Amino acid sequence: MDDNATKNEDRNFLYLRSLKLKNPSKVDKIAKKLHEEAFNKIDCLKCGNCCKTSKPVLLDEDISRIAEFLKLPIEEIENKYLELDDDKDWTFNSLPCPFLANDNSCKIYTVRPKDCQEFPHTNKKGFSHRSYQHSWNTVVCPATYYIVTEMEKVMR
Repeated sequence: MDDNATKNEDRNFLYLRSLKLKNPSKVDKIAKKLHEEAFNKIDCLKCGNCCKTSKPVLLDEDISRIAEFLKLPIEEIENKYLELDDDKDWTFNSLPCPFLANDNSCKIYTVRPKDCQEFPHTNKKGFSHRSYQHSWNTVVCPATYYIVTEMEKVMR
């Protein structure tokens, strides 16, 4: 994890909270642009922190796709790789993710859970309403840190 991101976590959180007072469509437009910019500069395979530190929520459809891809019964997927969290949502039962390869690639990339596909959720509508999520992700994800710090420069 990035030392600057950790050092600036509180400041980033306060900044993210302040975005609720801005024009939401303008924030979303800037976030989307910065999201594209970040992922043109940052190679996720050099990091893999999301798969090492976070457990995505898996929808029933996600579990079905993974089972079909691995040619295993759903029950075996649930028993071998999943657990119910405190909210009774399915998540992976280990960190790092059981499907994270040594080179930080995903062994089930083509059928990865929706939560993984959308991570770090910075190009979705409603950016300013996910301040807690984005604040945590600035510490975990270099792309999110880039997006938040660049947004702060642009939104002055």
